[in-house]
Amino acid sequence: MSNVLAIAAVTATLRNLLQSAISPLVPGAQVTVRPLDRARENVTVDSVNLFLYNTGPDAAWRNADLPGVSPGELASPPLALTLSYLVTSYSQADDDLVSHRLLGGAMTALNEAPVLDPAAIKTALAGNDLYLQPERVKVTPDLLDIEEISKLWTAFQVNYRISAAYSVSAVLIRNPAGTAAPLPVLIRGAGDRGPAAQPSTAAPGVLLSVASADGQLSARLGGVIVLTGEGLGGTSVRVRLTNQRRAVTVTVTVTADRATATSVQATLPADPAAFPAGIWTVQAVISRAGQPDVVTNGLSLGVAPTVTNLPLTVTRSAAGTATITLDCRPQVGADQDCTLLLGAQPVVLAAPRAAAAAAVTFTVPAAVPGRYPVRLRVDDVDSLLVNAAAVPPAYDTSQAVVIT
Repeated sequence: MSNVLAIAAVTATLRNLLQSAISPLVPGAQVTVRPLDRARENVTVDSVNLFLYNTGPDAAWRNADLPGVSPGELASPPLALTLSYLVTSYSQADDDLVSHRLLGGAMTALNEAPVLDPAAIKTALAGNDLYLQPERVKVTPDLLDIEEISKLWTAFQVNYRISAAYSVSAVLIRNPAGTAAPLPVLIRGAGDRGPAAQPSTAAPGVLLSVASADGQLSARLGGVIVLTGEGLGGTSVRVRLTNQRRAVTVTVTVTADRATATSVQATLPADPAAFPAGIWTVQAVISRAGQPDVVTNGLSLGVAPTVTNLPLTVTRSAAGTATITLDCRPQVGADQDCTLLLGAQPVVLAAPRAAAAAAVTFTVPAAVPGRYPVRLRVDDVDSLLVNAAAVPPAYDTSQAVVIT
């Protein structure tokens, strides 16, 4: 999800796209971003006007599960929007042939860019992070009937000009306050047993699960992960891990003694520079003599950050503010989402930042003295709070901040 600059980022990206399209067609033509009644105010050259005339809710995303929200968490849904634009062309000499050339060039450019390029979004407006949104931003033409378009132009009390309408979706704006996160449940019931199911499939190269070998919800750098499935055996097996948001792919070679037809074990590289925290997609690449490689389906795996300076004692200022600095491994990237969960209270780290940081500082106003379990959430994955080796499971007492 993106910050509050998302709407402006879409408009700026479309303006740049249209400007690149019309400049070769009509030299000197410019793209304006104005309401219909001011589209030609003080403009003496040929032009194309881009007008955002409506912002409406995106129904599909309003009803979807929120990315990065664990079961039991209560979170405000993102502000999911569909933006409606009107593209209108004007000629300096009121020559409709020129304006039609401009409109044709603009419509062609939007037709050839049904999905906005993340790189173009990033450079269009400083400070926006819409380009990191997992859901791509799509542009689709709208068909406004005569009544709809007449009402639109009449509302501005200007004469109608031929125009093209487009919808842009989905634009997801996150809640800047963060999400309250209850502490993890240690035991679900007697014996901590739940339902078990084993799918049956004869298809080769199918992953059924991927998990950390130590029983934690997420893996850590240098830790072992276990892939289970069917048809995983081969002359050699590699594990491919991809972080879509960071555009990073890492391949781990598995030794023969750690790979069977139903299970593969792989050790994550202990390389903070190449392996950021966040959600990764895991696949097995199976090589068999005389056959092309088999690539399995992908499953999600969280790679957790590790906070290295806990436990920590912090003294409040005279105003009651607590400043908490956490050393983390791997570093928190400049554009990664980062939240401190102080008990269940979220404290959001301001973003974007100038550069990746190995230490992140959070400010807690009106802090209440006490001892708090601590989790650092980076790109929707929490640092590990539960000691899974304890029987029964317990919170890791070292993962705490004491506020005095």
